[in-house]
Amino acid sequence: MADEVVLVVEDENAVRYIMARTLRECGYTVLEAAHGLQALEILERHGLSVRLIIADVVMPQISGRELAERVLERWPDVPILFTSGYTGLFVVQRGLLDEGQEFIQKPIAPDILAQKVREMLDQNATP
Repeated sequence: MADEVVLVVEDENAVRYIMARTLRECGYTVLEAAHGLQALEILERHGLSVRLIIADVVMPQISGRELAERVLERWPDVPILFTSGYTGLFVVQRGLLDEGQEFIQKPIAPDILAQKVREMLDQNATP
């Protein structure tokens, strides 16, 4: 798993720390960004090695949706798991995400986060 790199993009320091720690304890290599622009800078350096992005929907500077649009242009094979304290229905109704995008509501139990990350990485694995 150490070769599986996950980028956590979360503007709340404590939430980002907990998610990153959880994933490191599961054996993943974790990169951290406090906002979407920082995430894009990290992707410029590590883009090909990043296997999954976990991004908050509502962040300063650029939203999770805008981050996803920019990621799709450059790294179309990198899946994104969106998070928010709002419900999935709310973020879809407000146009923050499209229906069907991978989403998990905060607060996220560590075991649920680990399970969802594993599921998404396995779905995106090249045979």
